Amino acid sequence: MQSIGQVIASASLVNQEVVEFATIFKIVRIIFIVVVALTYARMNLDENQPLFAKKEGVSAKVKAKVPWFVLGFFIFSLINSSGLVPEMLSVTAKTISTQFEIIALAAIGMRVKFADLIKEGPKAMLYGCLTGTSQIIFALIFIYLLFM
Repeated sequence: MQSIGQVIASASLVNQEVVEFATIFKIVRIIFIVVVALTYARMNLDENQPLFAKKEGVSAKVKAKVPWFVLGFFIFSLINSSGLVPEMLSVTAKTISTQFEIIALAAIGMRVKFADLIKEGPKAMLYGCLTGTSQIIFALIFIYLLFM
């Protein structure tokens, strides 16, 4: 799944505990993608030199910004985990967050134009239907195996 919203929406079909774990795993995955990108940026692609040899005339510094939502996630996780946030405020924030997620996913769905999908032709429609159907089948199988 591409976005955090999709992960959360899919996980919410199971239960709240799965939503929490799915969100954490998705954020950690984003962080590791940054690590992999920085590692590849430092690689030397010359065949005659070691993989991480310093390149002549090229600065070894690679600048990368940490996405704001990753920083916010960690900051708010620390604040919430510290016990400083009253339970009532935490529950209210989770409720509001859930409503925003629903609104955002509905907005994404409303951007889909079926006329554009039909213009793409039957092969594209078949591919989309098969992909969606297989995702649903795999999700149901995994949920069944998880709770078996």
